[in-house]
Amino acid sequence: MKPKWLSFNGAVVSLLAVHASLLLTSSSAISQSETPVRQSHYSEQLRTMLTVEIPAISGGAMAQLKTSSFFESRSETTPYPRLDPPIESGEVLLTSFESIDFDRDAENHLSGGARSFHIPPDPIGAAGPSHVVCVVNTSIEIYNKTGTLISSKRLGTNAGGSIVGSFFQPLTPVNNTFDPKVIYDQYENRFLVVTLEVTDVANGDPANTSRILVAVSATDDPTGTWFFHSINSKIFIDGADRWADYPGFAVDDKAVYITNNMFGFGGGAFAASRLWIVHKGVVGGFYGGGSATVTVHDPLTSAGLAQTGPLQPAHMKGTPPTGLGTYLVSSGWADGAGNDFLSVVVLTNPVTTPSFGNTFVALGGDIHNGLAAFPNAPQMGSATQIHAGDSRCLDTEWLGGNLWGTMSVNPPTGPDAGQATAFWFKITTPALSLLDKGTIGGEDIATGTHTFYPSLAIDASGNVGFGFAASGSSIFPGAYWTGRLAADPAGTVRASRVLRAGVDFYVRRFGGARNRWGDYSGMSIDPANGSFWVFNEFAMARGTIIPPSGEDGRWRTAFGNFTAAEITSVVEETLPEKTALLQNYPNPFNPSTTIGYDLARDGFVSLKVFNVIGEEVASLVNEEKPAGEHAIMWIPQSLASGVYFYRLQSGSFVESRKLLLLK
Repeated sequence: MKPKWLSFNGAVVSLLAVHASLLLTSSSAISQSETPVRQSHYSEQLRTMLTVEIPAISGGAMAQLKTSSFFESRSETTPYPRLDPPIESGEVLLTSFESIDFDRDAENHLSGGARSFHIPPDPIGAAGPSHVVCVVNTSIEIYNKTGTLISSKRLGTNAGGSIVGSFFQPLTPVNNTFDPKVIYDQYENRFLVVTLEVTDVANGDPANTSRILVAVSATDDPTGTWFFHSINSKIFIDGADRWADYPGFAVDDKAVYITNNMFGFGGGAFAASRLWIVHKGVVGGFYGGGSATVTVHDPLTSAGLAQTGPLQPAHMKGTPPTGLGTYLVSSGWADGAGNDFLSVVVLTNPVTTPSFGNTFVALGGDIHNGLAAFPNAPQMGSATQIHAGDSRCLDTEWLGGNLWGTMSVNPPTGPDAGQATAFWFKITTPALSLLDKGTIGGEDIATGTHTFYPSLAIDASGNVGFGFAASGSSIFPGAYWTGRLAADPAGTVRASRVLRAGVDFYVRRFGGARNRWGDYSGMSIDPANGSFWVFNEFAMARGTIIPPSGEDGRWRTAFGNFTAAEITSVVEETLPEKTALLQNYPNPFNPSTTIGYDLARDGFVSLKVFNVIGEEVASLVNEEKPAGEHAIMWIPQSLASGVYFYRLQSGSFVESRKLLLLK
């Protein structure tokens, strides 16, 4: 979409909102023929209360800022690809490496001296036999499994409007696109990528248009040939044209499923949800490089429900029953008597005569306080909180007769009451009744930690991996994971583990009210060995100040790989076996770095920094500390560039390491 332009100090800036706000409000009764369950509706009336990510053209997932070369470049001097930082002590990931970030995404959109910056990243990744692929707003990257970057491309146009070199160049994108997702089709051994595009006359564009851009790799190698298809997603609903936002994306053995929320052009409100079924067509169709067969449907109306917001299609695995397509899950349903429900719409005969039927699944009481505004997450170092989203269903998978899913909730009671909290559920099929549920509270990360934007993946043995974001008043926003084995007690998960802890606080709003994070995360199964790959964002060192706001928060992403054995070792790990001083990260650094250390036993700890002639320049820790893993961020505001040494002393243990400050 063509953005509105602002000028200052000779620099040209455009602000593009590609996601608006939905609000959850009071419920309204459904048809008498249905179970007496009520849905929380989206309403413009309560716009200031419970915000939900659906584009700010009229809905919610991405804000874009284009700049000329008038901005402060990132403070890091290490060129891409950078070396991986040391994994935190006690970590059990088999492999972990960092990937695209706020700056590299902007570099992918470079045109002359202009770049395009994007928030939030909407991070999601998928694993194939030999590669992992990640997408963010608005780039795609391909890595081998040891972390070597093979390809990094923008999805749509660059900052100058050119499509040359973009991933979706064959479809002639007209702007950056937004809300990308990537999944792996284990039935046909292909990668699938989707992204959205919209233009709006109200924003200065020549026409109102909406397209879904989708691509499938010709083989399991994402570095080879891809087949592309565009879908016209402008639909006339209730007397007006609507555009598509916030895609759900899933696959089974027969088709690809894409759901979207539909909004009015010119800042219009949410109108409906729609489902597109893309026939695979392995021979001569979409998967075969030919024309695609696509049908569009209104599942909610077909199932006797009101239009109530996001539908999450289940990624199907294994061998589904004959005739079954997928499950479309939505959250936010309640009976007014303290009981929360999920709506599960069953899709059958997807490529012949699609049929939709709804079942309400009770979640066993009041799991979410829908009357309160969904809480934002605090963060260390800043009073500006992290926007943690809302209670929509975020990720669903089906395998072996069980339907799993994740969402975030605001628990009304318990240790996580009033906090954004990752929630998971397990539903038996075809009976569609609740088998298990639980939360990932994050209190084992730090007291008062909020957890949000959870994702999941199930292996062939029924073990589950979860990825999620976490932030709290004593930690920076970071990327975490956990899991549960098939035989674990009901309602439990193992201890939370670190993919990447945040290394700084994060504030980046592009003039908006919300300090955006998410809108989701990624967890997938490696088809080569059944291991788990987690992908998410964390707050990197601040930098890249773009006038006039002065905000300098930056996101970075990372992959991590683990197996069910590592899930087991999570619970078996206790205290560090020995006291150790870890190398600071990042290093070299500016303006901040994090120093980690392990304590094998309780004791008095001294952590100090010295210059090259042995003068003490900073005392970071000088107190009793419990056994365990520790980290502290150092921001040397008054020191000059140069080499410094930091020393840890605890009892008879003394160790020093070198760090480099660059200003």
